[in-house]
Amino acid sequence: MLAPNSNPTKVGKKKKEGEVLPVIFSAKSLGSLLEHIIRIGFIQEEEEEEEEGQKVFVKISAMAASSSSLMQSLLNPSRNWFAAQHCKTISKRLRRYGLRYDDLYDPMYDLDIKEALDRLPREIVDARNQRLKRAIDLSMKHEYLAEDLQALQTPFRNYLQDMLALVKKERAEREALGALPLYQRTIP
Repeated sequence: MLAPNSNPTKVGKKKKEGEVLPVIFSAKSLGSLLEHIIRIGFIQEEEEEEEEGQKVFVKISAMAASSSSLMQSLLNPSRNWFAAQHCKTISKRLRRYGLRYDDLYDPMYDLDIKEALDRLPREIVDARNQRLKRAIDLSMKHEYLAEDLQALQTPFRNYLQDMLALVKKERAEREALGALPLYQRTIP
């Protein structure tokens, strides 16, 4: 996961029990580590990597419950000003083209999304396709949706999330039971 580099950011490396030696990692690899920590929500992990014949133990310690709630408050738009500004910016950009956030999911990227779209009613899928076509047309013309129509848009009104959660839950259940997957990725 982390690649040693010459940038001077030090992290501990265990050689023997109780002895810690400095290891130098790049700022980019530490940034990806921090993103990983945020994604997993501070779950305890212990990973081993090989570095010139020595085992490097990178231990991500579990944070206290207060730090977990701290991360939740940082990502919650109602509590964090920066998250609220980000949410407002995304909403403004989606309104300009008349899109919803769920329209941005690509069924070619994830087969769970494709399966969820296949399970939705035809009217919802047709409305999604129409919004995408309108957005592509506006983008090609270098125009935005009219102001009165932008005011009517609901960019964070979800239509795909519930079905997507159901599909992912079914897939996880099938994997836990050892059943064959209903669909498999193929090379396009």
